[in-house]
Amino acid sequence: MAGPLQAAAATGRPGPARQQLQGRPPATVRPALQPGSARCHAGSSRLSDANTSGSTDSSDGEQQRLSLVQRLGRGAAGLAAAAVLATGALAGPPPASALLANPRAPVPRSADVALRRSIPAFNRDVEAVQDKLEAVGFKLRIPQRKPWGSMGDDVAAAAELAGDERRMLAGVLPGDEEQARQLVADIQQQLERLSRAVDAKDPDRTSVRVANALEQVAALELLQAPGLPYQLPRQLAGYPALAGRAVVELTVEKASGQAAFVDPNSPDGPQKRATLLLVLDGYSAPITAANLLSNFQAGMYDNTPLSVSGVAVLAGSQPEGEGEAGSGGSGGAAVPAGGARAAPAALPLEILPAGDFEPLYRLPLDVRSGELPVLPLSIYGAVAMAHLPDSDAGSSGYVSGRQWFIYLFDRQQAGLAGLSFDEGEFGVCGYIVKGLDSVGKLETGDRIVKAEILSGLDKLVG
Repeated sequence: MAGPLQAAAATGRPGPARQQLQGRPPATVRPALQPGSARCHAGSSRLSDANTSGSTDSSDGEQQRLSLVQRLGRGAAGLAAAAVLATGALAGPPPASALLANPRAPVPRSADVALRRSIPAFNRDVEAVQDKLEAVGFKLRIPQRKPWGSMGDDVAAAAELAGDERRMLAGVLPGDEEQARQLVADIQQQLERLSRAVDAKDPDRTSVRVANALEQVAALELLQAPGLPYQLPRQLAGYPALAGRAVVELTVEKASGQAAFVDPNSPDGPQKRATLLLVLDGYSAPITAANLLSNFQAGMYDNTPLSVSGVAVLAGSQPEGEGEAGSGGSGGAAVPAGGARAAPAALPLEILPAGDFEPLYRLPLDVRSGELPVLPLSIYGAVAMAHLPDSDAGSSGYVSGRQWFIYLFDRQQAGLAGLSFDEGEFGVCGYIVKGLDSVGKLETGDRIVKAEILSGLDKLVG
């Protein structure tokens, strides 16, 4: 039986998830995204929708293809093209539903992977080490006969690259050299341990060593990526931007006073308060992440009650009468007479598609045709801004500047590819990376006691 999100995707109507996050009446129908519609985004690579229609009769299509092969084959110059067409090598993209039915869709499955892949690669040697380690992690998931020999080759290649400290440190700013040098030493040590685990054909130790090494690689890449590798459009220059990462600690509390939160690293037992760690990513969503960070800095969500459904934990509110499409779109955040920042009522939808150089603005992704975001919604603990109550991201192109949510992704409500049917409709700006067990225990009426910014304010510009 199709779930509510499947039904939403099939009919074009927003399911309970989207209704709750948009405040839209159930009867509202979202206008369909037309295949081949123009996307005003320089440098973006878009997949063709030419073969997404399933209405052509298969026998007619086969006869047309053979006829074309025969016509091409009449001349010597057409022999190669005829052979390619005959084998189907020039087949277009898969049917529109293929991505959601593909269990190997190339999308990160965890927050740490998504955040690591969003870091701009300024040092190609470090990037190559990361690629080799991720290849080991992928091969490790192969059941039964694992390719230990191939994994050993990958580790050896990574170790050879990491052994050249000078090249590994290229791009690190002078003030960060000591920290970076220690990270390189740690990477080299982790690779030695990983090599022994692979030689022993121990999958558990190998998995742990790969994760540890990738964590160190990501930390080094952050030191080599001090800012954004692209410029924001001039039309969005009025908005603040986060040129990097920020970390926010959220303290949440049960309204009932029940001691429901358990910290496995604490000997104090169940507590009525818990701590969530949020990483905001400005590399993929500089405007959205900066807006949310500024809201935290202003104390906007301190003592804020939460609204919890089966799909999301919603925080903040959209003032009545605000949020029209385009509000805040040209001048950024409003500044009241006292000089303190006031959050804009609306922000442009902001999504960085995988394979693109810069974010796409005011347009959702056409996931069913193969477009995927760098920061997927289909991860438990994804953080994004809610849709405006009286608008749709596909028509107005704006989201709330004040109301945000933690997505409670459920793989059972997704396609075989593990993608949410709301994927591409929301611009993810970060993830809850610690305290996910506590997120699942939040209920309506619980509240955010306070938000403390641990790092990242120095990367807030504008």
